[in-house]
Amino acid sequence: GSVDIVIEQTQDYLFQFTLELLIKDTSGERIEKVKIKDKVTKLEVKASGPLEITPDPHVNLLFKALQDPLA
Repeated sequence: GSVDIVIEQTQDYLFQFTLELLIKDTSGERIEKVKIKDKVTKLEVKASGPLEITPDPHVNLLFKALQDPLA
């Protein structure tokens, strides 16, 4: 299976940076690096079984993570 992820920059000035995502599923865990430069970045993460995603697991950036209230 897969999960769609949307990353949105809400500030007026857009930053360019690499965001690490820690992906954990039944096959183990891995880090995926996503280049962020646009107002909205969409990506698809492939996963097997239950999935846990931790943005910026090593706290390289300061940000506010929001979960979709409809999820």
